[in-house]
Amino acid sequence: RIIQTAYRNYKKKPESESNRIWEAVRNDDTSENKKFLGITPRKIRLPETSYVGYGGRTILAKDVPAYTRNLPEMFYRYSPKSWADAKKYQLQKRLYNHILNLLGQQGYRVIN
Repeated sequence: RIIQTAYRNYKKKPESESNRIWEAVRNDDTSENKKFLGITPRKIRLPETSYVGYGGRTILAKDVPAYTRNLPEMFYRYSPKSWADAKKYQLQKRLYNHILNLLGQQGYRVIN
């Protein structure tokens, strides 16, 4: 009985702003591979289908000469700070889009 009363009181409390934001961003139909950024502790080679700058031109990574394939430009580099910054920007963008949708539903027009 005490647990039921405590749970009922917990459910009655107003929802916090952070919980509302989390629910809005969590369920915004973003695909899973775009939603989560993985932390990688090492460098990862660029895929062969991506473009890189080489000799003043932009070419496919697979077309780069073999003797330059181990240059730092041929790898993605992640650090905890860059990951956190990317995640912050990603969440900011998703929340901004959600707010624009809500304002549009309420009849507001947002001018950038």
